[in-house]
Amino acid sequence: MKHKTNSFSSLRQETTDSELKNDKELRNTNKKLKRKRQKYEHNPSDDLLKEMNILETLISEYENSRRPQKQKTSKKDKKKKSSSSSDDGDFLEKEFQKNKEFNHKRYKQQKEDEEKEKKEKQERQKENKYRKYQNYHYEPLQTISNILKNHDMDIHNVPEDITPLLNNYDHRLYKKLCLKYHPDKYEDDSYIKLLNCLKDFDQS
Repeated sequence: MKHKTNSFSSLRQETTDSELKNDKELRNTNKKLKRKRQKYEHNPSDDLLKEMNILETLISEYENSRRPQKQKTSKKDKKKKSSSSSDDGDFLEKEFQKNKEFNHKRYKQQKEDEEKEKKEKQERQKENKYRKYQNYHYEPLQTISNILKNHDMDIHNVPEDITPLLNNYDHRLYKKLCLKYHPDKYEDDSYIKLLNCLKDFDQS
């Protein structure tokens, strides 16, 4: 019969290749384990989980080796320990699979949330674009007649020297007329306002 391969059996093989020899290596290993745990919280992966298990195994083996040795165990006790270690291996394997499934679900949920947020952002951009389009195309058109009407004037009571600007705007003429109809020189300020509106209308 074929035996089921336990993913944590490979961990035990890796830990036997290297072992901690002193307290300095223990401290360094603890620091590595801490960094990997922080990294795992932000970006979980199977490889990181395996590396963490390897480091934990190295640390526990070193700490156990520093403890005072107990009396030699009998063959019966050895059999009990081997059975308990296999149970521990099965438990670790189950926990590993459980964490793997949990991380997969969390990653999937995170992807779905990102896609949802992306779609909502695109919808908002489309809506804003459509509103700008509406504002641009439905804004009332400004015309010369509207400008005159807003200033309580018509084509007949506009001064003759301003009339050419109504048909064809000329910036030189505009400057010249601004000097002429400036409020300091001319009491009525309606003409200077009209000139400024004609200028804005030409530049719009």
